[in-house]
Amino acid sequence: MNLTGDSRVISKYYLYKATTSPGFMFPVYTLLLLSRDLTFVQIGITGTATALAKILGEVPTGYIGDRVGRRNSLVISQLLFASVPAGLVFAERFPVFVAIFATLGLAETFQSGSGDAWLYDTLLEEADAESFTSVRGRAGALRKFVGSVTMVLGGVLYAVNQIYPFVAAACMSALGALVLVTLPPNRHLEGETLSPTSALSAARTQLLSIPLRSFVLFVGLLFAAIRATEEFIQPATAGAIEATVSSLTIAGQPLPDSAVLGVMYASFTLVSAVASDSAGSLSSRLGTKGVLALVSSAMVVSMLIPTLVPAVVIPTFFVLQASKSIMRPIANQYINDRTDSFGRATVLSAFSLLFGLLTVPFMLIGGVVADRTSAIVAVAGIGGVYLLSSLCSVVWESPVVGATEQSESGAASAATD
Repeated sequence: MNLTGDSRVISKYYLYKATTSPGFMFPVYTLLLLSRDLTFVQIGITGTATALAKILGEVPTGYIGDRVGRRNSLVISQLLFASVPAGLVFAERFPVFVAIFATLGLAETFQSGSGDAWLYDTLLEEADAESFTSVRGRAGALRKFVGSVTMVLGGVLYAVNQIYPFVAAACMSALGALVLVTLPPNRHLEGETLSPTSALSAARTQLLSIPLRSFVLFVGLLFAAIRATEEFIQPATAGAIEATVSSLTIAGQPLPDSAVLGVMYASFTLVSAVASDSAGSLSSRLGTKGVLALVSSAMVVSMLIPTLVPAVVIPTFFVLQASKSIMRPIANQYINDRTDSFGRATVLSAFSLLFGLLTVPFMLIGGVVADRTSAIVAVAGIGGVYLLSSLCSVVWESPVVGATEQSESGAASAATD
């Protein structure tokens, strides 16, 4: 059976992915933090708390996913995600915000390895693992299309009452948990167990192998740079938005900034959705190495230009979000093809652990630069650090092995699975 067709399982997977969008709260959560008297440095610290929670939780939660089941791990993730916006409704003190964003990081760890491991092995059970990039990309596109709608609604709801977007986000995450319990487990892994020592050994061995070690470093730097810039989307674009929409009104009243931010984030998300859906075709045409070169070049240029031409800061974030959407399914396909099925979630979580480790310095540097100069300069600084670090990575070792080696590695992985 080809699961890329009208399979009920994959249809439910698409529905689950649609509920994972943080759309309702994403365009306005920084506004909420600022309204409760947090500084940019404190906001940067909350982001760092998320990253550190991911660092500490990635491999343990990946192991939990392999031990208790990937689907069960995803259910836990959704319930934790629901608790984050619910907590933001009531939070007032900075330490509470730090705890909430640490919970967000933990929620992401339960999802990061188990989600793609469940999908890849579900497709593998039906001899359809090669469709992973297409299915994952299409699911990401659907998630973003739903996100674009909820972002607009979130901005409007915030203009009515600050807490409404967060209540809606909590309900949406809870719905995702209900959908997940209807999905099947990975049948060929039922009854299997993996000791913590074996899980860590498998992750270390596979991620340090030649087909993966330079790839995960290069892509980890790419994702870390993009994640760090997301903290500055709202402040960096504020001036451009104000200049663009200052004359717009609704019923004679100025258009609320939160509503404009919702529309802008929805636009980001629609572009990202198209990018995510095109990941499979781009990979087929350009190859993994070609896509990496294209995306990396576009990222660096777009991050540096706004310091010279501030008006292009909004297109910069379009490029960054599209870059992330293209690379996520391609990167996970590359890693999955070179990873054993047993312990797959642990390996994918270890990759996310590296991504989290790399994110911390990017975010701290960005926060300090933003407070001393501006958000636009902080984005450029992150771009400069990414350029230098990625060049060092390439000089050390090519991030993608040659075509012959890829084929042999993929065949070996398939045989092992």
